[in-house]
Amino acid sequence: MSQQFGVTAKAIRQSKHLTLQNVADEQLSVSALSRFENGQADLTVTKFAHLLERLWTTPEEFVFRYLQDKNTFDLNGYLSMGNMLMRFFPQGKQFTGDAGHSTAEQIRAKFNQALPALDAQIASSHDPIKRFARPLWELLREEMVDTGNNDFHFPQPHPEYTTGIRQYLMALDDWGEFDIYMFTGFMPGFAPKVEKQLFQLAMTRAVKYQDFRSTRELIFRVLENQFNLCMAWCDYAAAKECLTEYENQLKSSTNANNNINYLFNRGWYRLRTDKVTAGTEDCEHALTVTKFLKLTDEDHDLSELYHFIQTHNGKDDWRRAAIFID
Repeated sequence: MSQQFGVTAKAIRQSKHLTLQNVADEQLSVSALSRFENGQADLTVTKFAHLLERLWTTPEEFVFRYLQDKNTFDLNGYLSMGNMLMRFFPQGKQFTGDAGHSTAEQIRAKFNQALPALDAQIASSHDPIKRFARPLWELLREEMVDTGNNDFHFPQPHPEYTTGIRQYLMALDDWGEFDIYMFTGFMPGFAPKVEKQLFQLAMTRAVKYQDFRSTRELIFRVLENQFNLCMAWCDYAAAKECLTEYENQLKSSTNANNNINYLFNRGWYRLRTDKVTAGTEDCEHALTVTKFLKLTDEDHDLSELYHFIQTHNGKDDWRRAAIFID
């Protein structure tokens, strides 16, 4: 068993282009890791759990990859990705505030206070993936400045912060769960053409997760984020393509929220493409279902968005385009 686990761990490490030196630390030496990967030694449960963190892999993902060729695999989900994101980006827990009530200088100052601690964490790490925490932090800062200043415009592309993560994602042989989250966090900072290219990679190189129950929901979030970006850009042809892919994914989904969101999003798209009657029916049907199922939060959010769509034109949709990371 340990030999087979070591083979899986090595495959995950190599798929992320991490060396033994990148993964090793004071708790797990290069020699111990090498022996484990080659089936020459075992790891304690504590060290094995630590290794998964060093590989940016949840226990659920590891088990999925280990059992992916076996018909008996069936897990209901493992909720450690949020903790993994916080380890990657711990300063995110410290930042609270409404950019709409702050000046650009106040926003930058508040974000910049966390940079020395973040830089120290990056400098002390041998992990090349950790380096993306700094540009992600700076990208979030600039996005809040973009949407929070008096000019109010959709966040601008920031290639100075996204070039590195773009190269990393495009070089991966396949995308892991954490890589999908990374893409999601950086989505608004890519130029539209680049973002669409990476979205297509996300849907193809993460294809192994189509039957992975918890990450199927993550794929729906990626689709929803993509649709929101397309509507914000007023790129209705791309929005239609996204809806088509969303509908295809629904064929094997039993989550009511995914079906509700698809129906509402289709209505939103139709309302913006002069199909007013059909679009109104879609949105109101979606709201009827949320009320019937007593989905209070969803009903509130969709009702607010529906009111906005009815009272604004498509050029204002960027104001309500949401990106979901967790």
